[in-house]
Amino acid sequence: TNFDEKELSPETATSSISLATTSPLEIATSSKSKIQGPVPDLDHSVIFSADFPNERKVFLMGELAESKAILRGDTGNWNAWIDLANQVSTAGDNQYALDIFYFVAKNVPSWGLPHSNMGMIYGYHLHDNVQAEKSFKIAIAREPGVSYYYIQLYQFYTDINQLEKAKDILRQAISKKVPDYLKLKELLDSLELKS
Repeated sequence: TNFDEKELSPETATSSISLATTSPLEIATSSKSKIQGPVPDLDHSVIFSADFPNERKVFLMGELAESKAILRGDTGNWNAWIDLANQVSTAGDNQYALDIFYFVAKNVPSWGLPHSNMGMIYGYHLHDNVQAEKSFKIAIAREPGVSYYYIQLYQFYTDINQLEKAKDILRQAISKKVPDYLKLKELLDSLELKS
């Protein structure tokens, strides 16, 4: 995997499941972007999970081919890399998806979405709760004004029965008055009633 372990340390982080495909952050997509690190192998044969339905496989293979064709024409198209990583993750090739997300995260360090999606893979596909939490926190640190990342971490904590941490992340988002913070307050109130 092409990533810096320091980037995932708790010190750098401030605080069926699908992966996100968009973020409020405007991402420049141009082949004029300076590429950092090795480009993920576009000739990689995606590994489908054993239980992946054959009828969906044909459709997904078409999407994969389309995304790879776009990227062969413009390796600086970060949205296309995110699409490819999400498609690869859907197929069940989690390591290749993570490699792509790390590549995008390295090249667009202000964008939280790659780490947010890594958190989903680590938490819900690989069941590595430590890496999932770190990834979600990095997404929040990169884009602290995006309520979606707080909601993801809140949901993750809830799913692993870490209710105090779930409450704390909601409190953090509410204190920052992120968009829809009043809805997050409703979530927090509901969670506190259950405790």
